[in-house]
Amino acid sequence: MQTAMQRDGGRAARTGVLPTLSVYLWRGFPRPLRRLAKRIHCLAFFDSFVLALRATPVNSERYYWGREFVIHMPGAIGNTYRSLFYNHYFRRKGAGLVISPGVCIEHPGGLEMGNGVTINRNVWFNAVGGLRIGDSCGFGPGVVIHTANHNYERTDIPWLEQGWTMKPVSIGEDVWVAAAVTVLPGTQIGRGAIIAAGAVPRGSVEPYAIMAGVPARRIGTRGAAAAPASAATDS
Repeated sequence: MQTAMQRDGGRAARTGVLPTLSVYLWRGFPRPLRRLAKRIHCLAFFDSFVLALRATPVNSERYYWGREFVIHMPGAIGNTYRSLFYNHYFRRKGAGLVISPGVCIEHPGGLEMGNGVTINRNVWFNAVGGLRIGDSCGFGPGVVIHTANHNYERTDIPWLEQGWTMKPVSIGEDVWVAAAVTVLPGTQIGRGAIIAAGAVPRGSVEPYAIMAGVPARRIGTRGAAAAPASAATDS
């Protein structure tokens, strides 16, 4: 009769998957304990994987492959590893981040991240020209932030060969950038502002302004509706 070692050894020869010693150490234990062991080993693998990535230079081939793996990890574990991964490269690290699957941050070394920031699915930031995000900001699905733009003035050479103009973007604290917003290079968004879904803000946005449209225009102010009721109560 074949032993478990012999059976697994034959399976390894056929599949090319080598069994680990831990498989045999946990044989005979109750199934819940074996499941827990597998989870611990899985987390240990991800820990070592992310630590190895953090030692990888940005823009290297290994960095890009590893980043694609990390940004698509699901669940709370995925959020944890995305936060660890990106925070390693940020110019300023943020605490309490929520980074959903699909979030891609180009040139993370140019990003100063605040605390308590929430970034929803499929957001794309390019921080090559400098990007500052304040505390307690939220970004809806599909938000795009540019900090550089193609030069295109000359007509004697293709626009793709004319380089870039970089302008930093600054987003104050307590800002809500709703779904599918595109923030253009050089935009300065004041504290507490709200950018409505699909808007394209540019230039300077005043604190607590509510902006909508393409290009974005001010359509209101946070707290304005509550002010009359407050005044009536005070009187």
